[in-house]
Amino acid sequence: MSVPGTRLSAEDTSSGEAVTFTTSDPDQVSALRERVHAMAAMHARHHAGGDADHGAMHGMHGGMAGMQMPPPSQASVEDVPQGARLVVTPNDPADLQALQSTVRQHATYMQEHGCPMMDPAQHGS
Repeated sequence: MSVPGTRLSAEDTSSGEAVTFTTSDPDQVSALRERVHAMAAMHARHHAGGDADHGAMHGMHGGMAGMQMPPPSQASVEDVPQGARLVVTPNDPADLQALQSTVRQHATYMQEHGCPMMDPAQHGS
């Protein structure tokens, strides 16, 4: 992750998946929160937009090629001590398990390899 000291964890919720991003560096909390909010905004654009946003989302994931995108869903952000929590909920409750699985896969990938979306040079922050 491009914010120093960042760790993340994913957990199933009754209505979706929550990914919590925290940093051990108190001076980096604001930067981390900004990037998580940017991820939620990109998620909203992707799911509200057409093919151009879909292509941009895949382009941002670069090395995540081959990973499934989550089903149509909404993302919100809650600030937490030392970071932020991204909460993703499917538009259709029948997609709950598929959403949880794909979001967990993305979280695992980001923890192991980083995420272009967290790099300010990639998303303009």
